[in-house]
Amino acid sequence: MNEKRHNDNGLPDREALRDIIRWDIDNWSRALPFWEKNAELRPGMKALGVGEREGGLSLWLALKGLDVICTEYTEFPEATALLHKKYNIAHRVTYQREDVCHLSFGDARFDVVILKSMLGALQTKERQRKAVAEIYRVLKPGGVLLLAENTEATLFHRVIRKKFAKWASRWRYLSLKKGDLDLFDAFSEKKTATAGFWGFMAKGPLIPVIRIAERISAPFVPKAWNYILFAVFKKPTHTFHYK
Repeated sequence: MNEKRHNDNGLPDREALRDIIRWDIDNWSRALPFWEKNAELRPGMKALGVGEREGGLSLWLALKGLDVICTEYTEFPEATALLHKKYNIAHRVTYQREDVCHLSFGDARFDVVILKSMLGALQTKERQRKAVAEIYRVLKPGGVLLLAENTEATLFHRVIRKKFAKWASRWRYLSLKKGDLDLFDAFSEKKTATAGFWGFMAKGPLIPVIRIAERISAPFVPKAWNYILFAVFKKPTHTFHYK
């Protein structure tokens, strides 16, 4: 299979998007053009994928010619390596078990760190802060953190999650109202956007209905009500001690 799996608009084709994003594809996939626009990604860059059990974002970076260390806290399932072989980019990806709060890599190792829906699993702001500090440490000066995370969003989201999401009580969603962006204060450049109001409920037969609801309501939904945060955080080129 040819490595080129993109449409004329530069986005991956639909099959590749499913493999990269996995769920609520319409909303979460909006991270990709946002990251492309706000980060200079070049073939040969060294990247770290964090919380990459299914390997989707590592696949995306490898398709763009980056060399990726794909990491996860637990053992990888066999399907992760098979996914990368499917797209003929396995030579660009290596696998390693890592605790994001205690990364084994030396300082200033990576041009790019990427993660999706991972920080919430750390459960406390203190652990989230430690993880961001470790990511900052292993980034080269001028390197970027590409982030897509669930936010606390609205009371509606909190109620639905509490009722239907078994993990919601253990997940610490980022709260923009409570100032959780202070986790990233050490970064010199911060570019953010939000997306998705209904998509967190998009499962099975609901997917077509939710897709229509998103398209109709998107122009009228305040950005702060969306449940996904996209971000590009750039480490300064000068030395900065992370506190």
